Amino acid sequence: GGLSIYLGRHEAAIDYNQRALGLLDDNAVTLPSVLSNIAASEIELGRLESARARLEQAIAIGERRGQPSISSIGNLGYILRELGNFEQALQLFRRQLELEQLAHNPGTQAIAWKNIGETLTRLDQREEAVDAFDTALGLYRSSDIKPKRLELYPVMIDNLAVLGQHRRAFELMQEYKALNDEMVSAESAERIVALETGLELERRERQLALLERDRLQADAELGALRADRAREHGLRSLLLAGLVATTLVLVLLWRSVRIRGRANRLLADKNAEIDQAHQVLATLNRTLERRSLEDELTGLHNRRFMRCLLDRRSADGEAEVASNGVACYLLLMIDLDRFKQINDLFGHAVGD
Repeated sequence: GGLSIYLGRHEAAIDYNQRALGLLDDNAVTLPSVLSNIAASEIELGRLESARARLEQAIAIGERRGQPSISSIGNLGYILRELGNFEQALQLFRRQLELEQLAHNPGTQAIAWKNIGETLTRLDQREEAVDAFDTALGLYRSSDIKPKRLELYPVMIDNLAVLGQHRRAFELMQEYKALNDEMVSAESAERIVALETGLELERRERQLALLERDRLQADAELGALRADRAREHGLRSLLLAGLVATTLVLVLLWRSVRIRGRANRLLADKNAEIDQAHQVLATLNRTLERRSLEDELTGLHNRRFMRCLLDRRSADGEAEVASNGVACYLLLMIDLDRFKQINDLFGHAVGD
């Protein structure tokens, strides 16, 4: 509710404060302030009678608790003055001044004196109003509340003009103009500073936007570079794997060629050994065959040779008979009796 008052949303402020009021009991500490907030919004909306009732209720609660609400008293005085109840308004403003003096706050005392002065002018007690306005002006000067002092000058000048104190009114008009120029200059300076600050902020925001864009672009380029590096790394890995595979195949082929060459050499050696063995075996076979046909001691053909010879001749004769119809036979037999005894008695040389 208080925030809505600050934002000028008085209908919303009344609604929120009404909700808060429904949650409070009669002993709630914040009850007077909630009532005062509702009244403040109603005053801004021109609902003076409703605001008056709220403020009277808040003031009564504060007085009963021994904690009078100064703001409620001042606001009620303003409402009564606007409604034409100047005497009652003046009493409330003087009550407000007493409470502000007890609080020892010059700024709020000046507000009370200004309210008293304005009410006195409504009662046509303008000489007394001059004193009230002068007191308020002194307090505003001592507390250096320039905006409130600017609000005070017009009512003071109007009152002096009615009283015919034109010289004093002119002096106050000069003060008013000087202070107004100062305030306008200060406000203009503040606006210039605000504009410069806004421009600087906008410039910095543009710089930040450019930096952010550059950062995003750099991030994108870095991402692309990383992707390229990843692809290059993958390609290098594939090439390296291919090179390793090719090298391995070449090594295997080289080893296979070596093994095959060595196997061929071993096979050739074995074949040579086998050929040599065959030759040796053939020689041995011929030697065995020759020895089987000869006598070991004399070297002469033996009986086996004769049988083989007869078999061959017999076969040859049969072939000749088959071809020519003529049969030729030859038989030679030599029988040497006791030949072994001759060898045993006279020796092999004599036997041969």
